[in-house]
Amino acid sequence: MLQTSTDLVGIVLDERQWTNNLIEAIYDGVLIADRNAIVCYVNPGYLKITGLTENDIIGRSLADVRPNSVLPLVIK
Repeated sequence: MLQTSTDLVGIVLDERQWTNNLIEAIYDGVLIADRNAIVCYVNPGYLKITGLTENDIIGRSLADVRPNSVLPLVIK
């Protein structure tokens, strides 16, 4: 049972850290883009598969990074 709001904050942070660790450990490539199709995150698997670095892709438009991808159209 939760005793304080600090307990709840700790649980939320633990779940976020667990999720982050999971995504980082996945061998498959994971790319996350925002609603404007700007790349916000890629996991190490994505970088290994593509040979890109975070500097090559983070903050760039999906249309620039993956010119043949339909994902930018799906996001719109």
